[in-house]
This record gives sequence, structure tokens and C-alpha cells, in this order.
Amino acid sequence: MVKETRLGITAKKDEDFGKWYSEACRFGELVEYYESVKGCYILKPSGISDEYLERYTNTTLKGLLQRLLGLQELVDKRTQGPPFEAACMTHGDDKGLVFPPKVAPVQVVVIHVPIKGAADYQELCDACEAVESTLLGAGIRAEADIRDNYSCGWKYADQELTGVPLRIETGPRDLANDQVRIVTRDNGAKMDVKRGDLIEQVKDLLEKIQSNLYDVAKRKVEECTQKVETWDEFVEALSQKKLILAPWCDKVEVEKDVKRRTRGDETGGGGGGAKTLCTPLEQPELGEETLCFASGKPAKKWSYWGRSY
Repeated sequence: MVKETRLGITAKKDEDFGKWYSEACRFGELVEYYESVKGCYILKPSGISDEYLERYTNTTLKGLLQRLLGLQELVDKRTQGPPFEAACMTHGDDKGLVFPPKVAPVQVVVIHVPIKGAADYQELCDACEAVESTLLGAGIRAEADIRDNYSCGWKYADQELTGVPLRIETGPRDLANDQVRIVTRDNGAKMDVKRGDLIEQVKDLLEKIQSNLYDVAKRKVEECTQKVETWDEFVEALSQKKLILAPWCDKVEVEKDVKRRTRGDETGGGGGGAKTLCTPLEQPELGEETLCFASGKPAKKWSYWGRSY
């Protein structure tokens, strides 16, 4: 059904990252236009917004954003936080985007869960709007989705695609018990919360999601990072698609030689040749006897290396 309607993600993040990222951006409502020109995306302003952005101008953003063409509007300032596409690639899963609460355009979506033929439909809609108003009043970016031309399942999937951190559901039983059901985007946990405790619980959950996403991302980076000192160790780590920390002599010609020697057709790893990615400010100890992994010359620094795919 997904393939016929083109309304969902068909690619697995771990199996076809390029296709997954393209679909996540499109179905996650970050892209306004993508059809005719290959490699050209027109982003919606909400696709690059976070809590620090107050107005849009024609100022050019640096970093990864420069790789995307045709921006409709760009941002006046960005005081902190990574580019949105870094968040997409780091936290997204096979269901879609997963935004950290601090940079999510919408932090909470409120959805009514009516029972077909029930007489309390309008009461449910009013309750959702009341929850939205309460959250907005507390400084939480919330949005009520009471559209009657989409099913609850469709709205749930939409929330998962667009990466909204929290979903609040209100049904007849919740209405009767003066409560709501909260579902988290990062791990799918569900809980029932009394209306009187809503603000406190939502703020607490948003903080926990922010912390959890950071911890998970940090753990993934640590698991994918390998420290090496020799060429053989470097090639082995590269074949496993690791982020490699290696000592080197800081010579341009050596980096070019590494790139040539590690092209996919020569090492069997696929993709382009390896290159330096960055040099950490906090350097591991570098003894006088430490040699460059590639040239055998005295090493001057530790740098991260990797391959583009």
C-alpha cells in the first residue's frame, strides 16, 4: 500500500541510507519541492526552525545546509544547535524523523480518538483544543490535530514521520477519567496522565527524551569509533565502516596517498577513498615514539578518518 500511495518510508535506514534520508525529509514535511530537478530540494522554513529562530531572511547558513539548493527562506541567526539535517541523520529511524525536543518545530501533537457514532465528538475536539491551549500557555510548542478527514492511525503515522517528540491522545474514556494518554516518539512508551499533572509531566518527558536521544547518539558514535595505530588496523576498521582515530604526520601528500590507497575498488570496502574528517581539540597522549599510521613518519596529531559512501 505504501508503494502505491507514496505516503510512507519504504527504505530501511541501515540498508539504504540515501533513499531513507530522501524519503524521511520528504514525508517528514521538511521539503516543499523535490520532483523535477535531480538533487534539488526546496525546504520549508519549518524545516530549519528551532527555538532560537525568530525571523527569516536571505542570510546564507554555513555547514551542511549549503549542500541543499533552492531554499525558500533562510535564517537570520542560529545561536546554537546542529543543522537540522544532522538531527535527521542521527536520530531518525525506519518510521521517519525523530526530533530532539529543543529543536522540534512542534513538541507535542494532540489527537482526539473518537468512537464512531458517539455523541461526544465535539466534546473531544474541545478537550484537545483545551490541552493545546494549556500547553501553549506553558511555553510548550503544541498543536491540536482535530481534522475529521483523516483516521487516528493516519495521524499517528504522520506524527511518527514528522518526528514530533510527544503525542497526546484523548478519547471518551480519557475524557471520563479526566486524563490523557501520552506516547513518546523515541521509544513508543505510553502512559496515562491526569489533566492536572499534564504540564509537569510533559516538561519532564521532553527533558527525558532530549537526554535519552543524546545518550543513544553518543553510544552509537562510541560503538562506531575505533582507535588504531597501524595501517593494517586502519584498513580493517575502514572495511567495517568505522570512524577511525589515528595518529598521522599532518602532511597533505600523505592524506592524498591514503585516499588513493583506500578507494573502494582497491580495498574492497566500496565508496570513495578515506580522508580526514576532523581533529579533536582534546588530543589523546601522543608520545615521541608514535608514528603516522600511513607514512611511518613521526606523528604530529590524532585525527578522525572516514570514508564517504
